[in-house]
Formats: sequence, C-alpha cells, structure tokens
Amino acid sequence: CVVLDGSPSGDKFTVNMVVDDQRVHATDLGNPPVLPSAQYPSNDKVPLVFGLNAYISQGTAEPRLFASWFPTAGAIYYVAGVSYDEGKNWTQVYEAAENQFDTVVSLAAVRLRVQAVNATMRGAYSTVDLEAPTVKLSPGIVTLESFNAALKKQVTEVADQNNDELNTALQTIAAGVANQDARNWLDMKSIRSEMSARVGAAFAQIATVQTVAVNAQQAVADLSTSVTAEFGDVNASITQQSTAIAQLNGYAAAAWSLTLNVNGYVSGIQLVNGGSGVSAFTVVADKFQIQLPGYNGNVPKAVFTVGTIGGVASIGITANMYLDGVLTARMMNIGVLSAITANVGTLTAGVIQSSSGLMVINLTAGTITISDS
Repeated sequence: CVVLDGSPSGDKFTVNMVVDDQRVHATDLGNPPVLPSAQYPSNDKVPLVFGLNAYISQGTAEPRLFASWFPTAGAIYYVAGVSYDEGKNWTQVYEAAENQFDTVVSLAAVRLRVQAVNATMRGAYSTVDLEAPTVKLSPGIVTLESFNAALKKQVTEVADQNNDELNTALQTIAAGVANQDARNWLDMKSIRSEMSARVGAAFAQIATVQTVAVNAQQAVADLSTSVTAEFGDVNASITQQSTAIAQLNGYAAAAWSLTLNVNGYVSGIQLVNGGSGVSAFTVVADKFQIQLPGYNGNVPKAVFTVGTIGGVASIGITANMYLDGVLTARMMNIGVLSAITANVGTLTAGVIQSSSGLMVINLTAGTITISDS
C-alpha cells in the first residue's frame, strides 16, 4: 500500500491509502508511474493529478484505453481528454469523480491528459504519451457490448470526418466575401442587376450580384443569385451562391450552395472543396431520394430514400444491393438469409434443417429428426 495522507480524529487516526497495482510493475506495460512529489511552487489549493498510469489494450475487437491515478485531495471530479496529433486537438473522453476509467480509442498513437477540479479551481493537466496499439481479431470472440462500442465510434468518426478542415474552408470563404467595402482591395469590381414588382403586400424580386476582388494576399470571385416572393408575412426565396478564393500562402477553396427558404424553414444543397482530402457534399431535406427514370410508360421508380419513419431517421432501398466489401451492423432483421459460409458466436433459432430436409433439428421442441426419404 501507498499512504497518501492522514489526519487525527479524536482517539483515532484516519489514513488514506491506495493498493499498489501489480500492473505497473509488468515490463510489457511500459515504465511505472512517477510517484507524487512536492508541488513547486508550493500551493496546496491547486488540485494536481499524480501517479497517472495509462495503457492501451485490446478489448475484444477494439483498442481500449485504461487510465488510473492517485486520488487528489479536495477534487470534486476529474476531466480527461485524448489527442491523436501530439496535443494540437483534444477530444474529451471522461468527466466523473472516479480516479480511473476506460474507453474505446482510435487505432493510433494517443496523448492522454487528466485534470483535477475542486470547488474553486481547475488544476494543471498531467499527460502521458501512448504508442499505437496492435489489435488482433480472432474469429468468433467478439462480444455484443464491445462490438457495439467499436461500431458506434466508427460511425461517429465517419460523420465527423474533416469537420474542422471543412469549417476552416467555409470560414475562409465567408471572410473573403464579407465586408468587401472595408477591405483594402487593390482592384474590385461588382455588378448588380435587379428586377422587382410590388402591388400592396405582394412583392417579387430577382437579383444577381457578381463580384471580383484582388489584393496582394488573395483573390476572390463571388456570384450570388436570389429569387424572392413575398405576400405580407408569407415569404419564399431561392438563393444560389458560388464562391472561389485563392491566397498567397497557397491555400485555395471553393463552395457552391443552393438554399430554399420558406417562412424560415430552410432546405438545400452545399458543395465544399478545401483542397485534397477536404471536400463534402451535404443535402439538407426532410426526404432525399434517388429515382430511376420510368420505362415503357411507367412512372419513375424510387430506389434509394433517406427520411424518417415515426420520427426515427431511416434509409429505404428498393433494389438489389451488391457489396465488394464488409457489411458491419449492430442489428439485422432479415426475412430470408442465404450465405455460403457463416461464422456465428451465439445463434438463436427455432428450426435448423439440411437443404434436403432429411435432417431437422427443432430447437424449440428439443427434437432431432433424421430420415432417409
């Protein structure tokens, strides 16, 4: 045991101790954690984390980060985060009162930081660097819990992929076209054309704005077209925006969007390209559908639809689907399943029978029937 602190209480004395974990002495887990040392400069009001010990191990099919540290006196809770780029960007993975946790991480080198928080302040971070783990998959050992955790993480990473880079591209483009009159452009030209009609509360307008501008740092080209119809408080508009920007530092980006706004309810399409590996095509709509054209006088046929059923996001496919890859899912509800080979961990079934029907295993009734005809 390691004694952390102690205090008298009447005729007794209270001692706070922690049990020494044998894992810190195992050579394959890395170096043992550094034991607590005096704060410098000394300030007992600052909650500091000592003895941070962390390692990455294979859960079942996913890399899991395990971390623990000595309890910090006066700490109400702890905050932990991980970084996959040597501390440039951080993702919070833990916030609770326990001085240990484990979580699924990416298959990459990780920097972990842990901070203690008391009633008045946050302490400095304690950090540790961990090497990329090696995960080996063995057939039939994946548990549902670990599979779900790993799958959820993969789906989240796909959804969030390149968000920072895409946001940077959009912000750069927006900054290039905003406050154009206030910028010190060496050359800027703008042409606006407009056609409108109004009678009482009815108003209609078509407007186009073309802008080109350059200075010693960047060049910007922007084209905006809007179609607007209003009748009192009722309004609808369509706006198409095309923007391209190139800068002296080698950065370039382009964006195109089509926005439909009806009484404040917005739908539309956006294309963003921030360079190699940074692009996105985003559709905002209650229903997104791909249709095949009608043949022999028939109406077009919907083959792929994204929408909601009972308030739950859903995807509908009315076609055959061929995959040259792996289909990974948390649950599957299938009417008829045909497979050449199957590797199943736990199988729940009513009846199992041979293709000839000569052998039938009725799991529900608990019978096995074998016949020769």
